[in-house]
Amino acid sequence: MKKIFLAFIIVFSSNSYGLDKSYINQLEENLQNYTFQIQTKSGLAQKYFDYAMLYLHGFNDNEAYLWFEKASKEDPDCVMCYFGLALSLNNEIMEEGDEKMKQAAKFIDQGLKKATEGSKEHELLKALEKRYSQGKISTIDKRNMAYADALKLLFRKYSNDAEIAVLYAKSLMDTST
Repeated sequence: MKKIFLAFIIVFSSNSYGLDKSYINQLEENLQNYTFQIQTKSGLAQKYFDYAMLYLHGFNDNEAYLWFEKASKEDPDCVMCYFGLALSLNNEIMEEGDEKMKQAAKFIDQGLKKATEGSKEHELLKALEKRYSQGKISTIDKRNMAYADALKLLFRKYSNDAEIAVLYAKSLMDTST
């Protein structure tokens, strides 16, 4: 959790905020140990995925998307890469039928086809599917609430998983209008 907090500092920090370069360099060096362990055959895909998650946690969804895309190209069988691609499109989705929403649903479908039924990866994709369930849940507010409710269950099931805790917290932010 400390490393995720440090990611926020790096993403939002600059010299204009009074942080000197050596301090920022030390933070970046400490973050080299950050990882959200995923199932992948590629060390490079893991590294790209980790970069993407740091950007995602720093609310830079566009940059996160680019890194998730690189990770998925390194390992096309990486289930969590598809989760990340869909998740990073969240802020781009405005309404039902939106092209980004269709693209996110496609990524979720691709991930679900590769995921092992009942795995944590599968459960995360099924939770995220609620956010992009066109026609099944009527409004974006209701879809966001359904996603947050699904993550709440995963948070309870995987109470020691800091990444799920952060995803759950972020989902709650999307429910407060």
